[in-house]
Amino acid sequence: MTEASSIQPMPDPYKQSEDMRPRVYTTREAWRGMSEGDQPLTLLGVTLPPTAVVLDPNVGFERALIDMVQTARRKRADYALDSDEFSNFRGPADLIGRPAWLVALMEVQWKLERIKSLRENGRMNDPKNESVHDSVLDAAVFGVIALALKMEEESSSAGDLPQPGED
Repeated sequence: MTEASSIQPMPDPYKQSEDMRPRVYTTREAWRGMSEGDQPLTLLGVTLPPTAVVLDPNVGFERALIDMVQTARRKRADYALDSDEFSNFRGPADLIGRPAWLVALMEVQWKLERIKSLRENGRMNDPKNESVHDSVLDAAVFGVIALALKMEEESSSAGDLPQPGED
């Protein structure tokens, strides 16, 4: 068999399978769930399990996740350094001597305080700047950023991600 004939085409990510439930794992669970023939994917030095999660825009929760990712990517282009997606949280964290994930949680609180002020002032349907929808979306994005930063902190203190077969 020649080298070229051993190359397999990539599966169609949009083709529906018999089991449409996405497999979502924590890192350690992912390695345990791998079959013998599964090959992990390595991107930017991070080894990922071979299962991807495809979000369905027809499911409300997943549509919200898609909106969150799109918002985060759009805003990151203006707020963060290209070399560090969380630089806009690390700078203030260094300034106040607190973890970056706590800075992201402070952003969540500011959005919640804004919504509270709009409600108490009777302007939920007529805000002067961003919509209540945008404030809720931003709060959700900041919450996920806080989680990502917390996970980053925990993984850096615990060492590298486990390799396949490790517990």
